[in-house]
Amino acid sequence: MVPAIFLDIISFIAVGVLFFISRNIFDKMVVGFIKHFIIFWISVKVVEILTATSLIGRTILLISSVYFLFWLFNFHKKKELQKYIKNTILARKLLSYYLKLVVVLTLITIICTVFGFMNLALYTSSFIVKITLLVVFLYLWNPLLKRFFLLMMDENYFKSRKFIYDHKEAILKTIFKIINVLAYGVFIYSFLTIISFIKPFTNWFNSIVNNDISIGSLTFSLWSIILFVIIIVFSTFLSKVIQIFLQDEVLVKANLGRGFPETISMLVKYLIVGVGYFVAISSLGFEMSQLTIIFGALSVGIGFGLQNIFNNLVSGLILIFSRPIRIDDTIEINNMIGRVNSIGIRSSNVRTFDGAEVIIPNGNLISNEVINWTLSDQRKRIEVMIGVAYGSDIQQVSDLLKTILQENKQVIEAPEPLVLFDEFGDSSLNFKLLFWTDNFGDWMRVKSDVLFEINDVFAKENIEIPFPQRDIHMRP
Repeated sequence: MVPAIFLDIISFIAVGVLFFISRNIFDKMVVGFIKHFIIFWISVKVVEILTATSLIGRTILLISSVYFLFWLFNFHKKKELQKYIKNTILARKLLSYYLKLVVVLTLITIICTVFGFMNLALYTSSFIVKITLLVVFLYLWNPLLKRFFLLMMDENYFKSRKFIYDHKEAILKTIFKIINVLAYGVFIYSFLTIISFIKPFTNWFNSIVNNDISIGSLTFSLWSIILFVIIIVFSTFLSKVIQIFLQDEVLVKANLGRGFPETISMLVKYLIVGVGYFVAISSLGFEMSQLTIIFGALSVGIGFGLQNIFNNLVSGLILIFSRPIRIDDTIEINNMIGRVNSIGIRSSNVRTFDGAEVIIPNGNLISNEVINWTLSDQRKRIEVMIGVAYGSDIQQVSDLLKTILQENKQVIEAPEPLVLFDEFGDSSLNFKLLFWTDNFGDWMRVKSDVLFEINDVFAKENIEIPFPQRDIHMRP
């Protein structure tokens, strides 16, 4: 058993350290609250050491209680501490309940001290110290921990990790949620311990969650249901974290082909989810024979009503392993062109160049004709039609067009750019330009640059680009 005086010393040192740190972080009102509480706490400990029934002990406790009560009234009136509790409504309610409870207990302490009920006065004052210590650590360690993680994320080591840098907001949001849940868990557990209700509560909780529930031949408990939900949530969360970590931090350094990191990380994700679901179902008390019956019934349902879903699932596996389509590929299906954002087990996400996100069932990608513009490389041939006026020097025009294509850095040398004299048009001599770019995403900009250059060169060389003309004869 740890001596009480040792626990008091550790608690006092912890609060002192917290007070020293919070001086430069929190508002003066919060620092003042800690300072006045420490004064009250020291006075209570002094009274406990002295003889409680002595005049000095009663006087110290009475003066400190009146002083603390007066300060609490001002503090509760201003309610400035509430501006630090911005996370949830529950936190604001707990703060309000705490202030009211402490005011009532301090009044009881003063009354008991005046009338000589010192045992009760010491009990209520000690309860005030314990519950205030709990609130101080709950509401001040919480923002301190959050500030610590914010500063840690700004360190060079974490900034250099792509996985952390790209998902900084999501990581911090998750950490803050965990801190909040742990803070409230510690608060509830400590509060029950302070009021000596932890054992009755634990016994009552165990009797509820471990009570068997029977449905036919299946027997399970509320705890197994809670465990089922926890395993499902944890395995899903863990699979997403590992998928992103493998894809952005590990596999990207392995010099794999395009799309391989996404494929491997996706398989690992579904493997973790599958194992998690299997363990979760087993936690409910299902035996293998019962699972066989369930999967048999499910297969019958797949054969009748779930054919499309099953088809999409199988098609998703085909896309993952055979890889006719990969993430970041530019595909054309049903006269729609877009870039593949993700390939799921049931459907794939394609973002069109207009900005729309189209969800395509995997079965359509397997059974329908799909044009993949970037399966083996990013090359695309660009075709430009240009006409010059009759009487122009076609050799000069051809040489100028070849020079323009050769000087453009976005036009690749192999395959060789071609300038072809296409036809004698109605009002122009038509040329066809065929050239390639090795960046499919920029082909429209490359074409635009070539057209700009042609217009500028023709203007300098006085080469006319004609437009259709018609002679109209008016009959009187």
